Amino acid sequence: MDPAETEKLKQAISTQGARVGQHEQALQGIMESLHNLTAGFTQLSGRLDQSFIQLNMLTAPAPEIPVIHPGQPREPFIPTPVRYSGLVCDRELASSSQEQMRHTCFHSPLHL
Repeated sequence: MDPAETEKLKQAISTQGARVGQHEQALQGIMESLHNLTAGFTQLSGRLDQSFIQLNMLTAPAPEIPVIHPGQPREPFIPTPVRYSGLVCDRELASSSQEQMRHTCFHSPLHL
């Protein structure tokens, strides 16, 4: 090999070694951050579990459903009303229709 090429090869290997060292440091930092994140998540998960337990202890029990005895009706009995025949207001309707006929505005055609 040519000494110039050997020097370039040494330089390239040295540069790659430095980059590998930087990558190792970055990976160690990432692993440390991941470890801290996992520990924080575990702590928060435990606190959340405790909160759920406390919440379940604080909630009021469901109200009891009232028992309906067989002799007691559920709804009051309302009788069916008498059917309307329409004869009660017959005179009033007839008089109002006659009154409308007396007014001239009802006989004249509409002008728009």
